[in-house]
Amino acid sequence: MLRAVRRITAPLGLALVLALAFQGPALAATVNVSILDFAFSPASAIAKQGDMVLWTNNGNAPHTTTSDGCAGTATTGVGLWCSRVLNDNDTFPQVFSTAAKYPYFCDVHPAMQGTVQVNMKANPKSGGVGTTFTIIWAKGSIPTGFNADIQIKRPGSTQFVDWMVNKTGTMVSAQFQPDTGTGIYQFRSRLQKGTGGASDYSKVTKITVS
Repeated sequence: MLRAVRRITAPLGLALVLALAFQGPALAATVNVSILDFAFSPASAIAKQGDMVLWTNNGNAPHTTTSDGCAGTATTGVGLWCSRVLNDNDTFPQVFSTAAKYPYFCDVHPAMQGTVQVNMKANPKSGGVGTTFTIIWAKGSIPTGFNADIQIKRPGSTQFVDWMVNKTGTMVSAQFQPDTGTGIYQFRSRLQKGTGGASDYSKVTKITVS
């Protein structure tokens, strides 16, 4: 009887190993934002590169989720998305591939405002002066018609300066070797629509060089 059990479980174990071996990359997460009367909850959503933010109107009044700079709504902002008017239980999805801070509002009730924060990544996060770091500002590709700008603040500096600018398509990362000795190097990025409006810069991502 034990032999029979072993004969049955062995193929199952092999199938599990093969399934894990050929499993694709982890699926992007969904970050839920509830639209209330009259606020977004959470007002400051945090998403990873490649995640989808899903807005759901849980209020009674009609609302929108409108990126600052959406056509006809503002003179500044990146204008990445402009939802239709959302009625009760309507939803609107938006994928965020690129690190930046994205302010948005309700076009029906402009006092309703929120942000989506997408952070950069650094690998590794610490190392020596001879370490090659990979700085990642987007996953997959940058949206068509947009470009990414990345800034750096080196140890001892008081301000950010341009490091990588006008990155498009699949130009989503770059290698960096410390060029100012030891200390903390800081990076931030934003999304821009051509030479027009831009998002706010992302939160700072740091690497420590010792």
